[in-house]
Amino acid sequence: MTTTGPLTTTVEITADDAGTGVRDSVTAKSGTVLEVSGTIVGKVAANSVATYVWTVRNTTGVQAEKVSLSMDGPSVRQGHFLNSAPPPASRDDGKVVWNLGTLPGNSAKNAIAVFTLQPDQGGKKLGPTAAEAKAANAETVAAKDKPRRSPTLLSPSPAFVKPPTKGGC
Repeated sequence: MTTTGPLTTTVEITADDAGTGVRDSVTAKSGTVLEVSGTIVGKVAANSVATYVWTVRNTTGVQAEKVSLSMDGPSVRQGHFLNSAPPPASRDDGKVVWNLGTLPGNSAKNAIAVFTLQPDQGGKKLGPTAAEAKAANAETVAAKDKPRRSPTLLSPSPAFVKPPTKGGC
């Protein structure tokens, strides 16, 4: 069954010898469950390109509505946003937000973000990267683990990753 709105069930109980029957109804809001996972293409290191691939998965048969994904990536002190697929709805100091729209039941959508990382990290470690997804009819869910390097993913095509410009972004 696929539904995107509330479900109402009505029950009526009658008996020939019981007199007046009983009728009642219950309405339940339909919802779905999302999962988020991430992978890293290549190695994330200073003076390199960092590519993050996020997957939002709808784990039920109920369609997810108004799905969005947000990622906390490297801050502007550590790197610069280069590109994204699909294009982000917004981005600010490493935070990238995508509006993924409708996600049918038992399906998934990906979002990719590419950053150039500063050659000098000022002695600081690159901050952890995290993501979370939400939908109008689902609880907000965070990625259970930090994105991990995936040996099965290939680097993005040169057309997707623009080379950094001299002296900044």
